Amino acid sequence: MAEIAPVRREPEIIPAAEAKTYLASMGIPLEAVYHALKTGEIEASNTSKYAPLTAAGTKRWIAVVEVARRMLDEKENWVRSDAQNRPIAVSSSKEYTLAFVGGNAETGDPRPEANPKAARRKGPATERAHKIEQLSIVLPESITGEIERAENVEHERPRIGNWVLLYYRDKEEIRCEISFPSGVEDGQFTGWFVRVLLESLPYKDASLENTPEDIGGEDIDFYIA
Repeated sequence: MAEIAPVRREPEIIPAAEAKTYLASMGIPLEAVYHALKTGEIEASNTSKYAPLTAAGTKRWIAVVEVARRMLDEKENWVRSDAQNRPIAVSSSKEYTLAFVGGNAETGDPRPEANPKAARRKGPATERAHKIEQLSIVLPESITGEIERAENVEHERPRIGNWVLLYYRDKEEIRCEISFPSGVEDGQFTGWFVRVLLESLPYKDASLENTPEDIGGEDIDFYIA
């Protein structure tokens, strides 16, 4: 009997105009996200040309993680977690987690067929974190139909679980979104249940004099032995 491949469902897309209200219901202030991204841009721009090629992207990622987690703590009582060397923020209700990942060029792309990926494959800790979400996309259609009807009611509020702040440094802007993966396979996101698109951040808004060298903005991988 031939195997039936799972059908990739298009994600629910929350437009940028609705992002602030949607994220506020999760306890994520939009200004905290933008402040973290601006700080990351400034840190990346202060990287010497004599530094390793990965330095700008590394400094950007560190700043985004640090500032976002601090501001979420100060404003909404989120707590930091570094289990298995995977730095995330955990909401005070413990309903949501937020990870921080450099994405590829489709990050922030509003097209339904867009499928953002991590700029670099993630370690096994990330794959384990999203394993449960992945299960729901391989169920038979007869079962997923019942799940989808139930989700129509449930998703009047954001999904409970593991969310990801994706950012991508293009030549003239930072594109970003906070999204809920449908799964991770071989260290890479396989799709998305929900994508909350954010307004892009033009570089002129970050008050920069130097252009960082990390176009495509890669972050850091942590692998567990």
